[in-house]
Parts: sequence; structure tokens; C-alpha cells
Amino acid sequence: MNYETWADTPARNENATYTFGTIGYKFCEYAESQGLGYRIPTKRLTQFLQRFDAEWQKRYDQYNSTPAANIFRGTMMVAALSHAFQKDLRADFRALNFPISDTDWAFLNPQILDVSIRELLVKESANSMGTFDVSSNVDWTLASSQPWLTANVSSGSGSKTILLSASANTSLSPRKAVVTITSNGLDARTVTITQAGVAPSLIVSTNTLNINATGSDKPTVGVVSNSSWTVTSSQPWLSVNPASGTGNLTVTITAAVNISVSPRTALITFAANGTESKSLTVSQAGATAFTNVSATTLSLAFTEGSTAFFDISSNTNWTVASTQSWLTVAPGSGFGNSKVTVTAALNPLTEARKAVVTVRANSVADKTVEVSQAAPPVTSVSVLIDNRIRVFPNPAEDWLKVEGLTAKCQIILYDLNGKVVKEATSYLPETTINIQDLPPGLYFVLFNQEGYSTLSKVFKAK
Repeated sequence: MNYETWADTPARNENATYTFGTIGYKFCEYAESQGLGYRIPTKRLTQFLQRFDAEWQKRYDQYNSTPAANIFRGTMMVAALSHAFQKDLRADFRALNFPISDTDWAFLNPQILDVSIRELLVKESANSMGTFDVSSNVDWTLASSQPWLTANVSSGSGSKTILLSASANTSLSPRKAVVTITSNGLDARTVTITQAGVAPSLIVSTNTLNINATGSDKPTVGVVSNSSWTVTSSQPWLSVNPASGTGNLTVTITAAVNISVSPRTALITFAANGTESKSLTVSQAGATAFTNVSATTLSLAFTEGSTAFFDISSNTNWTVASTQSWLTVAPGSGFGNSKVTVTAALNPLTEARKAVVTVRANSVADKTVEVSQAAPPVTSVSVLIDNRIRVFPNPAEDWLKVEGLTAKCQIILYDLNGKVVKEATSYLPETTINIQDLPPGLYFVLFNQEGYSTLSKVFKAK
């Protein structure tokens, strides 16, 4: 409707009704929007109108309808509302066709203390800036509730733009501060500033590490973070300490001894909520290859299948070989620690014999075991049995002669396995047995005569 404060005609009366009704409506609207209720703004409005004096009455000019009086009346009503709500409402009512006079406004001088915003967001970084406006025509003071938030002024008079500066927020959580503007006799105005929390971060000082085979070097890794984090290892031989933490710490990496000649790797993972995990590859060198034997000499009996043992301690692949065909080894190859069996064939010689067993591995000096096999037990060139029977020569090669027999005598030759290899019967005091077809080795000769038995050992040399 058209603005009007004088009612001497029906039209002007209607306009005046809506004009004053607008004042009442806006009062309720401002009271509701500010959440103050009606008591406080009504009290302030009444206090303002109590200043109504002779000069005001003159300008109000309630008995006349003049343009100046019409403007003063509207300006006074808007000033009263502005004083009630401590807010410059001139722009609001000018939009509603109220003829507000800045000169009359200055004369009426409503006390105003208002801020342009109630809440403000700033970034987490250092020196983050934010602004708001103080609308006022009185002296005021300003204070921040937190030391990390400062303003460019601590007091002022009239309207002013306030520049705020926040220090860096190193926490993950947002934080709040309240800026309070106060003036005597007026309600304080507050602006709540929320500073964002910093994004989670996780930095690891390196992404690769090398550790020696013994694990004696215990490298450390620096962790820089603004949150809690955990550390895990992909391999049981590699451990970390501590396995979790908060903020900046040093993590010690410990590896068990690597007894293998092959290098090995493990992956350490650093993880923190809200940020990408970091990986660290740890490489441990392989051990120096070694191979040792528990004995350097072994002795075997002259018999077929005589055995002896030695142990191999190693951390690599190896092979075992004998220099003589009569000596076999088992196993012939392997990895790591193992027991090796050496087995000899019958020694057909009249003297002891030797073989060398060689243990060989890459990058390791050969280890040798000297194996000696005893000769068969031959006591003399001929053997006297029961002071009557002689068997000679011993060792023999092609023929074996027997003397000192009496009456009929059965002669039987056995090999070491108890198998009969020759058999003869003699009716004479002496006889000759052909042993050319027998292989070299030790034999037993059994003599049976007149219910009497005796046994002798002979050795075939060739």
C-alpha cells in the first residue's frame, strides 16, 4: 500500500492503517526470527520512545499533515524498531516505501549493535582469514574466546569491517571460537567461527630398506602423522617396534638371521584412517654359503658292505662323490644339513686301501673325507691247523695246497656270505685245489675227517 501517517479521508485512513499495521507485523517478524521473544525488544522499544521530548514532538507535528512530519513519523517508528532489535532496519522499510530520512535518523540516534553474520567458516591452514561487519553507532569492544583466533581490532565506534586471522589447526577435528562484541546497555553480539580440521596425513621417511643377513643392523623409519597409525609386516621373520602409534615416531625394523644363501624380501605396511597407506619394501641379504663335515677321516672293515657315517652342515646345495668305485655314498646330493653314509665293497687286497669323498658346493671350498678300508686279516704266508694241516700259500692266486691230511678228508670253501664255492674230497696226505675261477677275497676252508672238523681262513689275492 502507499505509505501514510495521516487519516483525514477514507483512502488516507486505509493507507495509514496498513502503514501502522506493517510496523506491528515487522516487529513480530523480527522478534520471531531473532528468537528473542517479545519481552526484551518491547522493553527496548519503550526505552527508546521514553526519549520523546519537546523537540521530537515538534518534528512529529501530530496536528498537521505535512511532508516533513510524515517523513519524521516513519523514520521515528523505524528507528524505534531498530533500537529494539539493535539492527539498522532502514533498508528493509525503504523497500516497503517508507520515506526514511537519514537526517532525522541521525537526530533520533537509535542505539544499534549488530553483526552481518552469526557463523563463519575458515580453513585449517595458518593465517586463514575471515571477515564480518559490525553495524553500530555506539562504542563497542571485541574479544575472541580462543588464542588461535585474533581480530584486527579489539574495539571501535560505529560500523566497521572486522578481519579475523586463525593459526593453523593441526588436529583432525574442527575447532570453534566465539567472537563477542559488547557495548554498555546493549546485548552482546556473537559470531561463532569454525575452523576446519586438517586432513589426515601419513608420511614414511623411506620406501626401501636393506638389512644384512645376520640382522645385526636394526634400521629405523621415521613416521610423520597427525593421527593414529598401525604397522604390519608380511613375513614372520621381520618385526617392527612399535606396531602402532600416534603422531610422529620412529619405528625400529628387526630381521631374524637369514641362514639361507638366497636373499629374501618382506613388505611393511603403514596405515592410518582417512589416508592412503604407505608401503616399505625390506630386502635382507642372503647368508655367505658354507659347508662343513663332521669328520675328515673314516675307517671301514675289509668286509663287504661295511659302512660309516659323517654329517654335513650347510646352508646351500651340495654334491658328494667318491674317488673310488668300491666306495659308494648316499645321498649323492642335497641341501642344508644331512647325514651321509659311505659303504665299501669287500677289500680283495692284502693291504688296506683308501678313497676320498669330496663334498662340493658353489662358492664354497671343497670339503674332503679320507676313507680307509682295512685289509683282510692274513697272519702268515701259510697257516698251520691243529699242528697237522697246513694250507698254503696264503694269500693264494691260482692254487691252494693242503698238507698233513690223514685218511679221507672232505674240503669245503665258503665265501663270506656262507655260500659253498668249492668242494673236494682227498684220500691222500696232500692235495691241490684249483681256485683260479674264484674272485679275489677272503674265504673259509672247512676240513672234515674222521669225525673231526677244523676251519681255516685263506685269502685269494688275484
